[in-house]
Amino acid sequence: MGPFGDENELHDFLMGLASGHGFDTTAEYIKALAQANEIQKCPHKSLSPMAI
Repeated sequence: MGPFGDENELHDFLMGLASGHGFDTTAEYIKALAQANEIQKCPHKSLSPMAI
């Protein structure tokens, strides 16, 4: 996986793998997908390897 040009490409890749098979109901899957989409909207700061 990767490298990705930017964070959006990573999100697109990960969300493209989303599947409802691991959930008991479609409603649970839809709720989890909505939460993931909300998290995706939050800005994320990348740490440089030197900062770790």
